[in-house]
Parts: sequence; structure tokens; C-alpha cells
Amino acid sequence: MKLFHRLVLFLAIAATAASCGDKKDEPRLPAKRTLLVYMIATNSMSGQDAVDIAEMKTALATYAKSDCRLLIYRASYNQDPQLIELKYNSDEKATATITLKTYDATIGLSVTKQRFAEVMADAQAFAPAHDYGLVLWSHAAGWANTLPKSSTDRRPRYFGIDYSATMPIDSLADALPANVFSFIYADACYMGGIEVAYELRNKTHYLIASPAEIPYDGMPYDVTVPLFFADVVNLPAICDKVYESYLGSSSGLTLAIVDCTRLDALAATCRSIHATARELESTSGLQYYNRAAITGTRIFYDFGQYTRLIASDESLVAPFNEALSLAVTYKVATPHIFGIPVNPETYSGLSTSIYGLNSHDNDELYSTLQWYRAINN
Repeated sequence: MKLFHRLVLFLAIAATAASCGDKKDEPRLPAKRTLLVYMIATNSMSGQDAVDIAEMKTALATYAKSDCRLLIYRASYNQDPQLIELKYNSDEKATATITLKTYDATIGLSVTKQRFAEVMADAQAFAPAHDYGLVLWSHAAGWANTLPKSSTDRRPRYFGIDYSATMPIDSLADALPANVFSFIYADACYMGGIEVAYELRNKTHYLIASPAEIPYDGMPYDVTVPLFFADVVNLPAICDKVYESYLGSSSGLTLAIVDCTRLDALAATCRSIHATARELESTSGLQYYNRAAITGTRIFYDFGQYTRLIASDESLVAPFNEALSLAVTYKVATPHIFGIPVNPETYSGLSTSIYGLNSHDNDELYSTLQWYRAINN
């Protein structure tokens, strides 16, 4: 029934879209999978979008017979945002770029709920499929409103930067359709936090993200796109390829896969721990994941290590560890990430933030997050 409704929506849009002046393909049967990359490059990532799209084209040229579809919402400087499809043309032996829709270029619209939801609906209409995956491509700072760079530079981050505008994590969650994306891969910094995962828990089965920074080059799409197009997506194999590409690099990488269906059970164990939690005397010794600003501010600490340290009732630690192992199904980390040592004994794959230690604006925001409410009520 869900597939029938998608087909009806697709045919309706195809019949009326000619007035918009965008090029459309003839209607197709549903694809095996549609991968949508939501790419916001109207920021210091400008230029890397072209590099990554070139990698995707290379991948399609070597995987031409796939019955999957690759769509990209691309917001970049000096052109209107577009929803495009990359498709291999066997006659010309090259990957073609097909424009499906052009959007209003008003600054900031690409990080609004309205635009995000519109693109999600358009992707389903133009490329109906039995399965969907989403890649979030841009700058990010997880749940945080600001990520301090200095004592005076408190730039807004959230997810995505469209010129100076950005998208709060709750707005991102609201804009995502439920029960559509089987996985979301965050090719953006700091999205691997328990707060982010919990906010998105009803929007995807699996979240793949890093608790730390993502290197500027991001995912090696020429290697991973064919794996995304496999009959059954092997997410650990994809993460292995990404991890391997950064072994021996100066930046390093952390990455984890979160089973979002396990997060409510994990929250229940954390609620018991927080009900009688001891207060840490110091954050010294805590694994952290963001480079300190000049002010010395840390925001992201290891979730597993922190939760175990505040547990005053030791009998609650074992149930927490079990719930965490079920939720984080995969995790990798190089010995260092941007110069920060990563201890494999304490690395849980997820970050968390400590209420009361953030800036006032971030603490005020933190108290509104679903995770904070879930573990404190």
C-alpha cells in the first residue's frame, strides 16, 4: 500500500511538473534503492562538492548496470539549488547529470524544515524505490548551537551551513519523513552523539556518524557508492572502507553505526543511572572529541565512559553496558583524531555533553533536547 501511494504521487508530479521548466525522465518502475545526498556547500566546503560528485560519477561508470538511483540535492555558490540525478549512459559510456528540479535560491532556505521536507518528498516522487538511504553532507556540530573557535568566535553550526544560516537538530528531525530511510550516513562533523541519535531515532533504523570531526575529504564516494547499491547494504563493510582510507593519515577518523531501535532501551538504563548519579569532580581523564577552543571549552565527551563514571550504583553498570553494546553495533577509531588521542578502552562510538559545563546558550538548548528529557524525567 505504501508503494502504491508513492507511485500515485510520482505520476501526479510527473504530469504537472512541465510548467516548472525542469527536465524529467519517463516514469520508471520503483528502483531497488534510491540514495539521496543532501549537499550544502555554500560555506567553506565549496569546491569539495564538485570533487565528491566526480567520485560518484566514477563509481557509477564502474557500476553501470545497477538498478539503484543516485540523487543529489546540491546547494552551492553561484547557482540555484538543484535536485539532480547521476545516471550512467551506456551509449555514450559516461555518467550523465540530469536536473530533476530547480529551487528558489534565497539564502538560508536549504537549512529550513520547509526546504528539507520538500526535497525529501521530491526525491521519493522522482525516484520511487523499495528502499531509501540518505547522506547528510555539510558542516555540522551535532546538537550544539555554537562550537567555540576562540574567546570571541562562537559560530553557529548545528547541521549544515547555508551562507550564515544553519539547521537545529530538532528541525532536521521534524523535516525527515518517518519510516522511509533505512539508514542515514552523516558525512559531517560531530553527528555521532547520543543526543543526535536519540533525536533521529524514529526517522531511521541505522545512523552512521562520527562523534568527532570528519576530515575535509569526507567519504570516498568512488569506493562506497557501489556498496550502497548492493542487493543488501552491508553498512559495516562501507564503514571499513571509509576507515581504511584514513589509516595513516594526519587527521584520523572515528565512525560508528547506531541501531536506533535500541535507543529507548538505552535511555531507560541511563535514566536509572542519572536518578542517583554522582557529580564528577573533574573532567580530567575523560575522553573528549572536539579540539578545545582558546577558552579551553570542551563540548563532546565519550558517552560510555562518562555514564559509567557517574553511576553511583554499580549494579546499574552491567545493564547499561549491555544496552550500549546492542545500540552501537559497530565502531572504529584511529589512534588519533586531529591530534586528540583516542583510547580504545574507553571509546564507545558515541559522544555526549555534560549539562552545566557548556556555554549558557548551549546549556539552554541542551535542556530542550529529547535525550535530556528522556534521562531526567
